[in-house]
Amino acid sequence: MVSAIGMAIALGVESNIDETFVKGEAMMTPIDARDFKRQKCGVCKCQDKFNFHVPDKLWRQVVPKEYWSKVVCLQCFDEFARTKEINYAQSIETLYFAGNQATFKFQTVSSQSA
Repeated sequence: MVSAIGMAIALGVESNIDETFVKGEAMMTPIDARDFKRQKCGVCKCQDKFNFHVPDKLWRQVVPKEYWSKVVCLQCFDEFARTKEINYAQSIETLYFAGNQATFKFQTVSSQSA
């Protein structure tokens, strides 16, 4: 599941650049990440600043059905996985953080279950 923050990052917010295609050519347009409305977790209602992706099959195993089509923050996802004793440590390869001042893309170097 990709959040609006993740989509903004994918569009270039982390470098404050967005590619807009005009007549088949890329045009660079500055973007201010502060203009993006932050999503809230459908479970705990916190402002979601992290974006992560797990395979759909794992999402359905971990997240209760009533939240399948909602934003679920990493902390709530982790708690659902812990409660169900599901190890997802190897499933997240990239983690995005979108703060008010900066954005970051984290690549997994190693991971382990608690």
